[in-house]
Amino acid sequence: MFHKPVRTDFFMHTWNKNTWRYPKKHHQEFKILPIDDKDIDFMCNAYDLKGYKVGDFEKYPNSSYPWDPLFYSFDQSMILKRDYELDHGFEYDLVIKIRPDIVYDISGQKTFPYQNIIEPGKIYTSNTSLFPREFLRPNIDDVIFFGDSPTMDMISTLWRNITKARKDLGARDPLLPKCENPDILTYLGPGTLIHRHITNTGLGYEKSQSIGYIVLRKTATDLNLDTVDDIEEIFKIGRDWYV
Repeated sequence: MFHKPVRTDFFMHTWNKNTWRYPKKHHQEFKILPIDDKDIDFMCNAYDLKGYKVGDFEKYPNSSYPWDPLFYSFDQSMILKRDYELDHGFEYDLVIKIRPDIVYDISGQKTFPYQNIIEPGKIYTSNTSLFPREFLRPNIDDVIFFGDSPTMDMISTLWRNITKARKDLGARDPLLPKCENPDILTYLGPGTLIHRHITNTGLGYEKSQSIGYIVLRKTATDLNLDTVDDIEEIFKIGRDWYV
């Protein structure tokens, strides 16, 4: 998908439970199902993972907050990436945050939207639209975004920042604007929380070329839809999930 062949390494943190969120329901309502060890083995072999970790979902203290496990996984996968860099004495040119539960439509896109020059301190995302229901804040695409290695390390501290802000509440989080009520963290979705963290840490973002993808919903897997032959139906189910 790149303009020229590149070396690509994968790092992953996941959980021993899968959380299927219900459509059109409050974001704290989801169904928890165990993960089969065979699925983990498949992921490791399919991506030839350079590092991975499986967390115990029941022992995670903030699993009641829907985005915290997601951000914690990002945090942990970036630690795996950084440890690998330090152990091997190099730094990745480009780091892409991605999820394994998405399906791509590459019919109209042959290359990944990787700019020739990645600016330090800047995140690249295909979505920066404003969310009316989340205080008109810009929404960063939480499924896929990318930047250089140090910048992505800084973004991955999002989980630690939010956890501290919630814990302190009465005390002020150093990165929390004085005009902001800490309770707002409960109402923001993942994309607007990422934007908040970017701006509060002095980083920037830029809209990149769109990437054709959709999150693979359980309704699609229950129908045994093929990710190639049934791509249009999968996209329709994914879009209808939000309606």
